[in-house]
Amino acid sequence: RQMNLTLVISSLRGGGSERVLSVMANWWAARGRTVTLLTMDDGSRPPFYRLHEKVRHRALGAAGLSAHAAAAAAHNLRRVAALRRAIRDSRPDAVISFLDRTNILTLLATRGLGVPVVVSERNDPAYHDIGRAWRLLRLREITYPRAAAVVVQTRGVVARYGRAIREKIRVIPNPVPAAPP
Repeated sequence: RQMNLTLVISSLRGGGSERVLSVMANWWAARGRTVTLLTMDDGSRPPFYRLHEKVRHRALGAAGLSAHAAAAAAHNLRRVAALRRAIRDSRPDAVISFLDRTNILTLLATRGLGVPVVVSERNDPAYHDIGRAWRLLRLREITYPRAAAVVVQTRGVVARYGRAIREKIRVIPNPVPAAPP
């Protein structure tokens, strides 16, 4: 049986994380893996980076800002529910998520599904504050320590995490395309 991967990111607009995730999705799809790419946006804008014809992109329409903390909490519960349904429907062997808040939502959404989740931090948390509530969710036993692996880009970032998370960290720099022959 071929491997079925589900990739999750907030959107496919231009940016370094979006480029890396597109490269990964395309590489796996070209090698016969089933790849479902979930985004939180509404899909009204086409992906900035080209996707292989076999990558299934599904926009969940779950992005947006909230006016206050109570609305944000309710909106995030809806996001988690929508993400959980989409992940379950994609029947993955593994889930890979990119970017801090999306990683947290993905780990909450996959709780109890029995599927390994790899989260990829694309920023140095010392220079990118995601807010107190998100930071607590990331560091406590609720999310990141439950990931199968936490990917960071540099060794310098590893020390920014507690022991429970550091044990799961793998340092993987950004991919560099091979030079044409």
